Amino acid sequence: MKQFQEQNDLEINGIANPATYSKLYYNNSTVYKKEQQKKAALASEQEAKTETSTQEQPKQQNTEEKIETTEVETKEVPAEEKKDTKEKSVKQVETSKKDVNKEDSSITYQMEATAYTANCNGCSGVTATGIDLKANPNQKVIAVDPNVIPLGTKVYVEGYGEAIAGDTGGAINGQKIDLYMQSKSDAQNFGRKTVKVTILN
Repeated sequence: MKQFQEQNDLEINGIANPATYSKLYYNNSTVYKKEQQKKAALASEQEAKTETSTQEQPKQQNTEEKIETTEVETKEVPAEEKKDTKEKSVKQVETSKKDVNKEDSSITYQMEATAYTANCNGCSGVTATGIDLKANPNQKVIAVDPNVIPLGTKVYVEGYGEAIAGDTGGAINGQKIDLYMQSKSDAQNFGRKTVKVTILN
């Protein structure tokens, strides 16, 4: 009896007084049982909602992380950067082509060289291309075989410098050239040499 009185906030004296009988009758009634059932159902429902909310939070967080990751991965390169990269690539290709063309045009020959002068008896001093060597004694000219080095070609001759392929000679055939010297003694002192001849144009 005392336990029942304690559970229902009644005066604890162990005596079945009217208040105790009233509470005991109410607890055993249908109305009381229905109220208890409703309370139990509400408590169960609230507990279920709490569990569902706790489970959904990590999922929502993972979804947000995936969205952020996707945004970073699909970030596009600005159009200006793409343009700059493309222009740099084009310039590099053009530079490479120029270097290749320069190498192709720089043809070098190993040739046998002799020397001649315009200051000699019977020499007109005018080359096959019309250069007057007596009027232009400082002009550097070489005689060539036009089948090897076309007339008018600019060349660089090792030990002689830049010159014009502006003359021909009866003995100048194939890999042979004849260098113009101002004096006969210079031509004789040069003798015969093997030199490198580089085509400049």
